Amino acid sequence: MERPRVWQTEILLLLAAFALLTSVEGRCRGSREARAMARDQELAQKRGGNLKKFSLDFNTAEEAYHRERWTDLRPEKIFDRRWAIDLLNLVLNRLEAEYKKSGKSRLFERLRPALTGDTAGLACAEIAADLKMSGDAVKMAVSRLRKRYRELPRQSIADTVASPEEVDDELRHLFAALSG
Repeated sequence: MERPRVWQTEILLLLAAFALLTSVEGRCRGSREARAMARDQELAQKRGGNLKKFSLDFNTAEEAYHRERWTDLRPEKIFDRRWAIDLLNLVLNRLEAEYKKSGKSRLFERLRPALTGDTAGLACAEIAADLKMSGDAVKMAVSRLRKRYRELPRQSIADTVASPEEVDDELRHLFAALSG
């Protein structure tokens, strides 16, 4: 029996592959599995297959409400206070990221008590010696940090309201929610 030549084998393989993968309207019609896979991909795209998954963690939310101390405040007030605290935490995290990005994360960590009102942890002379800065430079850094901390809530709120005129009202609402 004579062995088939190399080119004959290649032609047979190509014909077999062509028979399996005849393309009609961009779909693979050679096998049932390929059609099912194409259909699954189409359905996944319709259901938002290219979107990021977002998980709601109800247990964490419940724990947060159970940790809240008992109060006779209405739920709306509790919600507003929680929103205000979350916004300020978000702003603090953004500020920390800015300092980290500019290579000043150690400075931020040392000056962070200036934002939270913990002046006992803010000894300018000690911070100046630790960071190899002058006392005046530390005071200026505190001033700049506080200024930026005042700007970021305004920017965050401006991103969520329809018009710039609403920003001041939202800021008043934020401070009212924090004060009581």
